[in-house]
Amino acid sequence: MRMWSTLRKFDTSFKDSQLTTNSGCGLPSLSNATIRPLRNLVRRPKNNYAHHNEIYETLAPELKIFLASNLLESLPAEIVNLEHLKVLSVRNNKLTSLPQSMSRLRNIVELNVATNKLRYLPWEIVRLVQQTHHPINLHLHPNPFLQAMRPGTGLWDFSTTYSATCWEDVVVTIHKCIKAMLDEEDPDSPLLSRWVETIAKARFDRCQAFREKVPFLPINSRPRIAHAPVYLASSLVTFFGLDGSPLRSPQLAPSLLPADHKVLPIAEQPIRSRERFGQASTMSAAPSLFELCLRKATEFPIFSSLENYLPMDVPDAVERGLQTAQGVLEGGGIHCSVCEKSYIITRAEWIEYWHLPQDSDRFSTDELALPFLRRACSTACAHCVFTERDAPVNNDSTVDA
Repeated sequence: MRMWSTLRKFDTSFKDSQLTTNSGCGLPSLSNATIRPLRNLVRRPKNNYAHHNEIYETLAPELKIFLASNLLESLPAEIVNLEHLKVLSVRNNKLTSLPQSMSRLRNIVELNVATNKLRYLPWEIVRLVQQTHHPINLHLHPNPFLQAMRPGTGLWDFSTTYSATCWEDVVVTIHKCIKAMLDEEDPDSPLLSRWVETIAKARFDRCQAFREKVPFLPINSRPRIAHAPVYLASSLVTFFGLDGSPLRSPQLAPSLLPADHKVLPIAEQPIRSRERFGQASTMSAAPSLFELCLRKATEFPIFSSLENYLPMDVPDAVERGLQTAQGVLEGGGIHCSVCEKSYIITRAEWIEYWHLPQDSDRFSTDELALPFLRRACSTACAHCVFTERDAPVNNDSTVDA
């Protein structure tokens, strides 16, 4: 009953498996306790249940949540536990981040987070798009996303990647487009040209591979396999110490950048070499003793008030660690984007720029690449990502286990 009384205050309705608030009703927040009961919903059968095909189907609801034009700054972590969530619309709010475990929403078909204050998206959205067997309609723009280059103009059309039968023909078309739209003296032109060609090549190769398996496919059709995410580049990796404090780095961690920071350039060598730091390091995937202690502490019933029992001379690192653990616990936990294990202290983070194709084949320059924040539980996991991509990787000198 608490759920309904809370929602009723904001002129909210729940009908036919839809949670809806009227636009502009000023909903400032949504708690986990409000969302949690939605996990137990079942769909009511039709009146003619006995004479309907539904008798052979499960009564799982097709849950749709519409929370547009409110004042939400964050979403409750419980949303990612709604197994039957089909539509989530939170456009025109004040969201600065999304829950990390978005990959749990395996049944979602539409996600609308446009017109918020998002500077990056959780990398788990890429995993979600890769793993689902149905298309997901993503509405992500406009948002003040971090960019790898200065904001540009222009409209890029990739429709030729479906009709062409030879890659050379696609290259000719792309180069004509690049020459007409880009200024050769612009320092961002080489990077943009490389990204456009990478996206076109990925689409072309996937279409050709699909046509080999389905030879009767019409030449102008758009197989869904061509809509898979395309990796473009990464920013410099920022490492953190055992207590979660950032280690010496030439740039701030993406999550610590000031609000007026709009450009986060890519790094040809995302993990800096040992020689450039001048010290030795140990790369390990094992959790530290401090990490293990924090995990154990979160299991205590009195953990939320544990700080009240600490001595006055407790080290700052311990106090920060407990605050971090409390935040992780309230947020529903976090998992490493590499090994998928749960953890508390982030040891590395970086931005990956990916291209997420949509129904349209035309993209503005600012829509070509989206920034996704990727976090790792250990230095070894961070190194593993770039080793698999054949990137030049060396041990970072200031990173300890």
